Amino acid sequence: MTTISGRRQAAALVGPAVAAVLVVAWLAWSYGRRPAGAAEFIFPYLTARYDVTGGLASLAVLVVALAARLPAAWENRAGLFLEGLVDWLGRHPLAVAAATAPILDILAIDACHGYAVSMDEYAALFQARIFAAGRLVGQWPPALVRGLVNPGHVNYFIVASATTGEVMSCYSPGHALLMAPCAALDAPWACNAVLSAASLPLIASTSRRLFGGRAAGWAVLLTVASPVFMAYGVTFYSMAAHCLLNLAFASLLLAPTPLRALAAGLVGGYALVLHQPFCHAVFGLPWIAWLASRPARLRVLPLLAAGYLAVYVPIGWGWDALEQRTIAADAAVVSTAVTTTEATAAPPATGALPGGLEALLDRGRGALGAFHIPDAWHLWIRLVGLAKLVVWDAPGLLPLACLGAFAARRRPPALLLAASAGLTLVGYVFVIFDQGHGWGYRYFHSAWGCLPILASAALVPGSGLDPWVVRRVGLAALASLVLLVPLRALQIEHFVAGHVAQEPAVDPGLLLGHGTRVLVFVRLGGGFNRFDMVQNDPFLRKGPIRLVGRDFESDEANAAAIAAGLGHEVRLVSRDERGSVWLLMPPTILTREDGD
Repeated sequence: MTTISGRRQAAALVGPAVAAVLVVAWLAWSYGRRPAGAAEFIFPYLTARYDVTGGLASLAVLVVALAARLPAAWENRAGLFLEGLVDWLGRHPLAVAAATAPILDILAIDACHGYAVSMDEYAALFQARIFAAGRLVGQWPPALVRGLVNPGHVNYFIVASATTGEVMSCYSPGHALLMAPCAALDAPWACNAVLSAASLPLIASTSRRLFGGRAAGWAVLLTVASPVFMAYGVTFYSMAAHCLLNLAFASLLLAPTPLRALAAGLVGGYALVLHQPFCHAVFGLPWIAWLASRPARLRVLPLLAAGYLAVYVPIGWGWDALEQRTIAADAAVVSTAVTTTEATAAPPATGALPGGLEALLDRGRGALGAFHIPDAWHLWIRLVGLAKLVVWDAPGLLPLACLGAFAARRRPPALLLAASAGLTLVGYVFVIFDQGHGWGYRYFHSAWGCLPILASAALVPGSGLDPWVVRRVGLAALASLVLLVPLRALQIEHFVAGHVAQEPAVDPGLLLGHGTRVLVFVRLGGGFNRFDMVQNDPFLRKGPIRLVGRDFESDEANAAAIAAGLGHEVRLVSRDERGSVWLLMPPTILTREDGD
């Protein structure tokens, strides 16, 4: 039987879930009332379309688990079953991880269609395929470069030189390097499944070291029961890698010996070059400040810094230099007369900075443009992000993590995990972007691993949580694993399938027989986020070749120009409001078929 204290604790778990549902419902209502013809944006669209249903389902699971009255015998059996399950999960996290990875692989194919929906995903996948080919940059025909990628994405997501034809991702290459072995096996979708599964043993071991063996089992259960854990294990986002490396960084610094500090620096340095450095910077700052406050700081901080520099300088700065060189190839193409005039009339400025340093400073100034003092609208967007975090987690996870942090407040590592999570939340308040694509609160996922670890501290004996509430939280987690995770997988599949259907359809037989001779012009106007669909192989080794389309007349002219440049003829295969499909054919084959 629950006590008065237990009822209050149950209410404390339900309150944030109710508030989260109200926030996403309000956004959905506001979004539905926007003026006809108003622009659609992916962040409010995904929230309005899927998170009200998912949030209500999560709230229902939590309320039923906490409010259901079970006979005493059933209650005891449920308690014994959960104790046995949690103990087993805590002892066998590697087995759980080994079972989780192939399940996520299957969902990556079935739910996500093995497709990179957003440009954040595509940029990493694009670069991974370049690395898998043993190259640093891809190569397109220079004359086609501007048609093979949305012009608005050039030098923002993809560096594409119309002068040299060299192409590469604008993002740091760490995640692409991790994905490259899978890309070499033509299974890039398997990368995040492995990275997500690999985080389970780290979550378990950290929980065990801090709070005991039972805590390890609870942390594993809450992790696999969280739909957001599944979501980033089946997509191409870098967030699974960020979460894993940040967990490894924290785990190494639980006992900060000089050797472990060096290893943490190496891990942290790689985390800085995964995608962009802010994700790890806000996570690692509390740990670095803590190390600096310890008496042994002179033994560990230099080694930590050495580890960071050993990875970040060659990869981070080296990549920046390669990117700037590729961009500069286009900027350098100017009139010979203009170049000569400038060289004659403008002598080098005295005291000018070296080119590499000037480029680095330019990038720093550009990065600062992503930050701002938040206004009311951006504060509202971050509140929505927090609500999305709640509705995509295992039921009650966020308030449990807060309770666990309070229960373990006298343990520095627990406070540091809480500080990393809190600083990540606060830090992104000052980021101007709303996250765009992504499931749950994507910007927080780099620190998400802190939540099940801290929550496990609230579920072990001695934490102050009523045993009845602990049992019901366990039942809610099991229900989430069985009901909410599949629901969210179906929602992901629904969205991805609808998105892919916006591309002009290509008959599989045509593609199998003709491959890269199939041209697909994707109409950028109309539809929803079609500008993300102009995606191509970095060496154009696979078809169809997707190009920017605007209207049928321009598609026809561009297709004819491409065919003429190759000495081919072109044939229209199909056209509709989504774009058009064309087939390049050698003149002799085309003539013979026409004669038949």
